[in-house]
Amino acid sequence: MEKRELIRKEILYYIEKNSRANLGELAVLLGTDEVTVANEIAEMEKDKVICGYHTLIDWDKAGVELVTALIEVRMTPQRSQGFDKIAERICNYPEVHAVYLISGGYDLLVSLEGKTLKEVSQFVSEKLSTLDSVISTATHFILKKYKDHGTILSSKVSQKDAGDTVMRNPLSKKIVEIQPSGIRKFFDVANEMKDAISLGVGEPDFDTPWRIREEGIFSLEKGRTFYTSNAGLKELREEICSYLERKIGVSYDPMQETMVTVGGSEAIDVALRCMLDPGDEVLIPQPSYVSYLPCTIMADGVPVIIPLQYENEFKLTVEDLKKAVTPKTKVLVMPFPNNPTGSIMTKADLEPVAEFIKEHDLYVLSDEIYSELSYQGDHVSIAALPGMRERTIVINGFSKGFAMTGWRLGYCCGPKLIIEQMVKLHQYAIMCAPTNSQYAAIEGLRHCGDEVEEMRKSYNQRRRFLMHEFKRMGLECFEPFGAFYVFPNISEFGMTSEEFATRFLMEEKVAVVPGTAFGECGEGFLRISYAYSLEDLKVALGRLERFIEKLRNEDKASC
Repeated sequence: MEKRELIRKEILYYIEKNSRANLGELAVLLGTDEVTVANEIAEMEKDKVICGYHTLIDWDKAGVELVTALIEVRMTPQRSQGFDKIAERICNYPEVHAVYLISGGYDLLVSLEGKTLKEVSQFVSEKLSTLDSVISTATHFILKKYKDHGTILSSKVSQKDAGDTVMRNPLSKKIVEIQPSGIRKFFDVANEMKDAISLGVGEPDFDTPWRIREEGIFSLEKGRTFYTSNAGLKELREEICSYLERKIGVSYDPMQETMVTVGGSEAIDVALRCMLDPGDEVLIPQPSYVSYLPCTIMADGVPVIIPLQYENEFKLTVEDLKKAVTPKTKVLVMPFPNNPTGSIMTKADLEPVAEFIKEHDLYVLSDEIYSELSYQGDHVSIAALPGMRERTIVINGFSKGFAMTGWRLGYCCGPKLIIEQMVKLHQYAIMCAPTNSQYAAIEGLRHCGDEVEEMRKSYNQRRRFLMHEFKRMGLECFEPFGAFYVFPNISEFGMTSEEFATRFLMEEKVAVVPGTAFGECGEGFLRISYAYSLEDLKVALGRLERFIEKLRNEDKASC
C-alpha cells in the first residue's frame, strides 16, 4: 500500500507541473510500467483526486486584454453551515475562477476575471457585496503576473536569462508550516470597530505600580543604560531567588541556577532549544499557551498533544500521561495556572504526576507566569515536590502579576547543568534583558507585594462576577481558580468556536477568542479575559446575554 501511495504522489507531482506528460514518459520517470500509471490516473480521476487538466496561458502575449482581481471578503458565517453555503453560492458565478477560505482579517479570497476594470467593479458592487452575509470587501487588481502555477511568465525573471540571478527560497520549511497565532485576529478587527469591546487579549488593565515605574525612570536618569551580565543583574537574581523561596518554598543559587530573560516566552524558547535533540518528544497539554508547540518544532522536537478534559476541569492526570508517553518522550510542559482555561493544579493533583515523571525519567518545563493570580490558596509549584527540583525548569516573569507586559522581563530557575547552557544560547541570541526593566523589577520584588495583592483581589472579584452572570444566563462554565480567564462551554449552540466568536463580534461588537486558538481540544469553548474593568465586563456580558438569547430563540424557531 505504501508503494502504491508513493507512485500516486509522484504521478501527481509530475502532472501538476506538466499535464501533457504521456504515459511512457511517466512510467520511465517512476520506474514502473505504463499500465500501472494509466490505471492509477484513471482511478484518481474517478475519485476526483485529479479534478481536471488546465492550460496555463500568458494572455498578455496572446494579445487578449483581461483584468484579474483578487477580492478579500469579510462575512458573517451562517448558522450550522459556517462559510460553506455562501462560498458555494459565490463559486457558481461564471466570472469566479477560485474561492478560498483564509485566515486573518478577512474570511474568503475570491479570484475572478473580467474584460475591464468596470466589469470587475460591477460584479463586486452588484453581486458580491449585496449578498446577505457579506460585511465588507477589498479588491486588489493584478497588474502583472511574474509566476503562475510554478511557471515563470515574465522573461525578465526567467531562469534562462543570462546575467540574472534566481534566488532560492529564503525561508525554512519549519517556519512556513507553522500557523500564525489565532489570538490576534478578533482583537485586530475589534480595534477597527466603533464601540467594540475586546475581551480577547491577556493584558492587565492596571498600570504598572508607581514605585516600579519610578525606579525605571530613575535608572535612565542615572545613565544605567549599559549591558548587564548575560544572566541578568546579580541583585535582581538574588531578589528572584528570595521571592521563589518565599512563594514556592524552593531555593536556587542566584549565580548558577537563575537567568533573567526577555519575557517568559524567551525562557520557553531557549529551554526547549537547549534540551532537545531532533526527534525528542515534548508532551504539551492543551488547551494551553500558543508558544509551546511552535517553539518545540523550531527546536527540532516532536510535539505530542495531550487533550485536557472539561470533565477534569482541564487538569493534567496520570491517565492522560500514560496515553501519551513513549521511550522518546523527554520533556513535559506544565502550563498551570492555565491560559486559557484558568485551571490550576493543587498539591494533591501534582503528586501522582510527579511520581509518573520520576518513573519515566522526564524533565519538566513549568510555566508559572500566572502564579500570583491564584484564587484557591497559594500557588503550588511542581518543583517543590520531592525529587522534582533537579528535573524542573521553573519559568516566570513580571508581565501578569506585576502588570509589566511591555517591560519584557521574565526569568527561569533550574539545575545548573541546564541553566548554564541556556545562558550560553541567550548570550549569543539576546545578550541580556533590558537594563532599566531589571532595575525596576528589583523594586517590584522588594516593595510592591501590596499592589500585586490588590490587583489579585480585583481580578478575583471580576472572576466571581463572571461566574455569577454565566450561571444566571444558563451558560455552562467550570469555575477557574487561576490566571484571569474563563473558558465557557458554547457547544449547546451547534456552531464552531470560530463561528460563534465571529458572529458575536459582528453582531454585538465584542471580541473573544475561539477555544481552538489554543489547540483543537478547545473546540466548543471561548476564552474570555477578565483583565478589563468591571464596567467593560458588565457591558460585554449584557451583549453576550442578548446574543445567546437570540441564538436560543433561533433554535426554538427551527424546531
